[in-house]
Amino acid sequence: MDISTIPDVSQQFVRASDRISCLALGIKEVGASAPDTVALYKDMLVDEVKHVQLLALELTRLVMGDARSDDSVFAEGELSSANKKRGEGANAT
Repeated sequence: MDISTIPDVSQQFVRASDRISCLALGIKEVGASAPDTVALYKDMLVDEVKHVQLLALELTRLVMGDARSDDSVFAEGELSSANKKRGEGANAT
């Protein structure tokens, strides 16, 4: 098990959950008054849900001790603490 990467993945869960909450609230607030904005928010929401699914897969691999670099859903270094400065690497929104 690669314990050192688990906190980074967990923090990405927290940030993605915050974005999902914000997008859902935005959809609720905008409602039918701006259908183009709602469509954009829904697309962004789907992207965040996909991101969370990938994070769950990666976390499962880490915990199960099966996180070989060739099986990872993330590029090398994408989950490192260095990426905290700029969000979440290629998956930042």
